[in-house]
Formats: sequence, structure tokens, C-alpha cells
Amino acid sequence: YTNDQLALDWLRHFIKYIGAGPDKHWRILLMDGHSSHNSPAFVLLALENHIQPFEFPSHMTHIL
Repeated sequence: YTNDQLALDWLRHFIKYIGAGPDKHWRILLMDGHSSHNSPAFVLLALENHIQPFEFPSHMTHIL
């Protein structure tokens, strides 16, 4: 089970764990297409910490 709040909590932990921040190098976060990864709060928090979210297209990861 997940929702927007759990996704934000996870992202905050991820930011701390990788040492991301507005004064750090940009990083890319590869994700599936769950709706909690597309919430405005999630995307804004990621971008504010120099993390570029990237969502794989649906039904395409098996090709990778």
C-alpha cells in the first residue's frame, strides 16, 4: 500500500540518505508510473533538491 504522503516521506528519507540538496549535483530518480510519484508536492520537493524524477513509460520496462 502506498499513497502521496508515504511517497513524500520516502523521498525525504532518500534526499537525506543520498545527501541531495539545492547546492548539490543533479541526480536522476528512475521510477514506475504510480500516481504518488506525480503529485505536485513530490515533484516540487525532488526538483528543489536537484533530483530529476523520470518515469518509465507504462508496459515498457520489460524491454530494458
